Amino acid sequence: MIRAIAFDLDDTLLDTTGLLLPAAARRACEVMRDKGLNCSLETCLQWRAELSTRFSHKEIFRKIAERAGHGENSSLGEAGMRSFYHSPIPDSLPLLEGADEVLKSVHGRYKMFLVTSGETETQWNKVRATGLTARFQEIFVVDKMRSENKRDVFHRILRQENLRPDELLSVGNRLAEEIRQAKELGARTCYFEYGEHVGERIEKAEDKPDFTVRAWKDFLRTCRL
Repeated sequence: MIRAIAFDLDDTLLDTTGLLLPAAARRACEVMRDKGLNCSLETCLQWRAELSTRFSHKEIFRKIAERAGHGENSSLGEAGMRSFYHSPIPDSLPLLEGADEVLKSVHGRYKMFLVTSGETETQWNKVRATGLTARFQEIFVVDKMRSENKRDVFHRILRQENLRPDELLSVGNRLAEEIRQAKELGARTCYFEYGEHVGERIEKAEDKPDFTVRAWKDFLRTCRL
């Protein structure tokens, strides 16, 4: 029986792909071009979109620099990555359709956690802009700049809440993160199939979710909550 739910933020509760990604990607490519990237802005954006189904943004901009012939150790990738993760966040951001209703429905019935990853300040700005600060028992921001991972957070939740692994449900849009890293601990998983990472390849047995939904209106019924 599920006793706790860990929700992802980007492209799970928040439409990051639609609302934030285009400007962040353009800004990162412009910064790289200003520093000497040997390809057009349009090509940079096209490559970023192609690479997004296989790699995280911590890797994507380094691979763009490599494709453009700048070598594996080029500083251009680092510049692009940091620009992408430090993009400005609006003061107010709406949740995806149906997400607010789900959060209200599960509140009080399950322990609720928000587990999001990225650059710490940027992620906290997103949390505040969506009005989610007070909606969860605890909010964890996994700092990708320090190579932190969600598995450690899931383990911490299990330990501090005295939960069996199968009493935790991890919900998110990344097979390699919210699904794999939770299933490696024995937790239950729900893949929210949305955003730019749709089409991400299953690379390990743990990448296969227990449940899959494409809209929040299907979440409660599909996950039997």
